[in-house]
Amino acid sequence: MRFHSSLDKLAHVEGVLLKRHVKTPFRRHLVKPEGRDWAINTLVINGPKDGPNIVDPTRKTIVLTHGYGSGLGFFYANYDQLASLVDPVSKKPVQIVSIDWLGMGGSSRPAFTKRSSCATPEENEELIKDAENYFVESFEDWRKSVGLETFALGGHSLGGYLCSVYALKHSHRLSSLTLISPFGLLPHPQDSVPVTSEISKQLPFAQRLFLSAWRNNVTPQWVLRGMGWYGPRMASRIVSRRFPTMDENDQRLISDYVYHLSTIRPAAGEYALNALMEIRMTPTEDREANGKATHGICMLVIQSDFG
Repeated sequence: MRFHSSLDKLAHVEGVLLKRHVKTPFRRHLVKPEGRDWAINTLVINGPKDGPNIVDPTRKTIVLTHGYGSGLGFFYANYDQLASLVDPVSKKPVQIVSIDWLGMGGSSRPAFTKRSSCATPEENEELIKDAENYFVESFEDWRKSVGLETFALGGHSLGGYLCSVYALKHSHRLSSLTLISPFGLLPHPQDSVPVTSEISKQLPFAQRLFLSAWRNNVTPQWVLRGMGWYGPRMASRIVSRRFPTMDENDQRLISDYVYHLSTIRPAAGEYALNALMEIRMTPTEDREANGKATHGICMLVIQSDFG
């Protein structure tokens, strides 16, 4: 038997989590840009209280974006403090808007192309561009739909990387850009090399196993999804170990949130990390007489040259 998840279940858990912690009135919407068959999950604080307009385009606005395999609910402890900010010019509270990237969280999950284990360098380059466009151009469509002209943009982890890509393409839309522990912006280690099939034969079994899983698009979500009825318990164990001092009720909510975030089908945005990153190796000092490294340390690094 499988423990089924759905966008409706995720929306319910997200709502309970937000209502428990966010005291400032908020509205949640599924924003469907004109001509698109997908929607972006959107949270608005200090926006219009009613009516058809989702956001107030005339108000100073901060837009928050989450990281890989995450969702807007993970900012639950930050929303009230951010909502207390006041625009020094208009003297009005700053409007806080948070979204789930397309293919993640409570947003729609249109198909995302998986990376092929036998792709050529040229095909990989195309996939990187496709991955960036999947998120960034859908974000731009969302912006047009809600009517925001300029705003402050912040992104955590993978969201920081994607916000940077957005800033390179649409800098005139941003009043500021804040990167929160951004993903993939450091240069490759100078002595690292791509892990070819020949090099992989020299690696320890655990690293070869990881490499094989990575090349075959095995994601953390794929693993949790495949656990069936044991999946929720595993999510609970992960959360309790990561946040041991958290209130038990919050641990349960976050566990449910993580589980539904990770297991909703179809799998989509979770393949982005594989598309944007590659495995490289830094040789160790353990070498044979011919000078070739027999062991190494594998690492994940960004493939894109970032514009």
